[in-house]
Amino acid sequence: MLHLRFLSLTVFSVFLCSFLGLAGSASAQDVPVFPELAVEIDGEHPLLLFPCPIPEQGGGAGHAEKVVAIWQSCPANVRDYACLSVGGPGRDATVQALWLQELFGVLQLAEIPTVLRLYPAESPMDPAQLEALLRSFTFIRGVELRGLRFNTYPTNRFGQMALEAQHQELRSIVETAARYGRFVYWPMAELDWVRLGANTASAPFLESLRPYAGYLFPAAHVTDRHVLPNMMATLGLWLEDRVAGWGVEAGSAWYGNVGFAGLGKLGRGPAAGFMPNGLYRSMILNGAMTGASVYAFDAPQDLWFGAAHHYWDEAIFPTLDELLTRNLIPGKDSVKREARVAYQVRASATPQDFHLNLRDLDLELDQGNLLRALLTTNRPVRGPELMLNRSDWFWTPILTGAATEGVLSQFEAVLEPGTVNDTPGFQALLEQYRLPTGQGTAFIATVGTGVFIQHTLENEDEAQSYRIDAMPAPVRQIGARREGNNVELTWPFRDGDVAWKLYKRVLPSTRFALVAQNSDERRFVDVLENPDQTVAYAVTALTDAKEVMEGAVRYGESLMMSANESRIAEEVLLTPVLSVAVSAPLSSLAMPVAPAPGPGGLEGITDDVLKLTEAIAERLRFMQSAFEQEDLNGLMDLYATEYADPQGWQFQYVRRAFQWYFERYGATKMDYQVLDWDFTALATEQRIRTRLYLNLRGYGVSDATGAVADVPVYIPRNESGEVWAAWIQRDGVWRLETTNPAMPNFRDLLSFSAGPHDNFPLGPDLHE
Repeated sequence: MLHLRFLSLTVFSVFLCSFLGLAGSASAQDVPVFPELAVEIDGEHPLLLFPCPIPEQGGGAGHAEKVVAIWQSCPANVRDYACLSVGGPGRDATVQALWLQELFGVLQLAEIPTVLRLYPAESPMDPAQLEALLRSFTFIRGVELRGLRFNTYPTNRFGQMALEAQHQELRSIVETAARYGRFVYWPMAELDWVRLGANTASAPFLESLRPYAGYLFPAAHVTDRHVLPNMMATLGLWLEDRVAGWGVEAGSAWYGNVGFAGLGKLGRGPAAGFMPNGLYRSMILNGAMTGASVYAFDAPQDLWFGAAHHYWDEAIFPTLDELLTRNLIPGKDSVKREARVAYQVRASATPQDFHLNLRDLDLELDQGNLLRALLTTNRPVRGPELMLNRSDWFWTPILTGAATEGVLSQFEAVLEPGTVNDTPGFQALLEQYRLPTGQGTAFIATVGTGVFIQHTLENEDEAQSYRIDAMPAPVRQIGARREGNNVELTWPFRDGDVAWKLYKRVLPSTRFALVAQNSDERRFVDVLENPDQTVAYAVTALTDAKEVMEGAVRYGESLMMSANESRIAEEVLLTPVLSVAVSAPLSSLAMPVAPAPGPGGLEGITDDVLKLTEAIAERLRFMQSAFEQEDLNGLMDLYATEYADPQGWQFQYVRRAFQWYFERYGATKMDYQVLDWDFTALATEQRIRTRLYLNLRGYGVSDATGAVADVPVYIPRNESGEVWAAWIQRDGVWRLETTNPAMPNFRDLLSFSAGPHDNFPLGPDLHE
């Protein structure tokens, strides 16, 4: 095994001493023995966790009736693996406890498996109340911990005591759950799983959870720009044997949170669009290919009972149904065979220390050199990433700073901060550990018995090719004959076939449902409820027969297949007027996603005007480059010296605002898009106006106390992120004459450091 190790002796000593002290105290006690989990959770029996809506006004019994109705309407095959997540109203712990007693009394009688949702940071629950609930209500299968952050690095004893109090509370919840055989589901977003594994102040807490490893199920919450490192760290906890399993919490809010407003369009707030269905599927498949055993969803409205249930109908349910039917979640050993390289974080006592890890791991807060290498394609890495672009290097688990030599020895290479300086260096190193599955520009991975193919562009529609040389050969030439309500299906003999599965769809449904499995004869009779139905059938085989599989996926498409069972390639269709048929190749059932319309105002423009738009587009690219390089003089070249915003602030104001930005914040990035052009003043005043989406963002290393890490800032801070900008030519160059709302607006910038008691309303920069 190649070890690339580089640890500060001082930091390592602090880390080691804390663990030795903890181990010494633990060795004097017997290892606790807890009951088995109240529910089976593993790759063969994954947990599906569905949140119920936040309770409205009224008692627990009234809300329980709604929960019962939700459960009863859940599809039966999904229900066998599911729990409903429920919590009390508000944040008052006493009120919640009484309300929950009433709620669970009804749910217990209805035999509905539930998970108790808690918010320990906002509303701690009395340990005795928690224990009473778990003891009284056996259908509470687990406890869910929400709202936790680990981005604090204590700078004094008071801060350390506050952090230790939180650790003690969490440990108490976990220990209580384990004593009653309940699992703990623990989702976190941003980089908090990475931070927990590196933060020296949290190291004793993390180590103290080892006795409860069999009850812990952390999850990567997919909701921001840090999806990949967050998933890699959660995966690492599992491969490090610190937890029983791990999960993915998917949500459509991710799409708008990262600034997407439609295919190919940027925006936020009211401008943000609905996430395409296919991205929900990609979120689930990200977890499936890496062995996740928990699949949770953060938005009740996206489920079968919600207003946006099209996500459930067209993406969530079909994907879960396919995952459960085909049993494709790989075990830990299979995932380890693919994840040949791991990354171990360096112990971090301060936000500055932690950035040594981020320099390799995160594209948003730092350079993200390793992540950039993993994502390398023929195009530059820009924008939020939801999926890996390259499958031959697979996922790189992020291990904690306290990972043992036994854990590290399981990987062929272990990377650490400071051992590789840039992206090309990581690429050269990773090249030694490639595991190519197929050919093409799509993501292709084989893990265990599963084969996963994904379109990798988060907001661009471009066909991506795939080719795999030896896939199970599909069953073709399926015959169907209908007599009354009976349909007889037959298919030809083939060497290598062992058993078959039968699938059916009743049109207009596009989804096949399993109707029979483990059939050992090439004949099946289906009985229709209605002889006038239009139905389609397909057959798959457990087979040794192989063939080349190739094709292309488009935006939002992803495929999940078995390496042992053939895919569905043909279907036989019977209509009310057709009683005999032979199967034909299956056309794509994927729903096309329409791209967002391009910028307005370009209809009928002349070639001369088109050249002017290209010149302004080049100035915007220059603005992006200058901002991201923190080039103040270059950025000011974008503004005319007579610039003035609607509040009367002028050129020097702009310079001072951007200077403050660069002095205070790093990791600067700019997203932009031209949404509209206005040429009405071009002929008379030589002025062009553009409506832009702008997002200029950065991060302070910490807040004013030095304790809270990576404080964000972004401008403009209006609801839509849109700005009208007027351009004029000065010295043969297009420059900004005015912007509305003002860009930059000093009030926007200062609002990120304003206290909760400051009289600092957002809006135009006016003295009040």
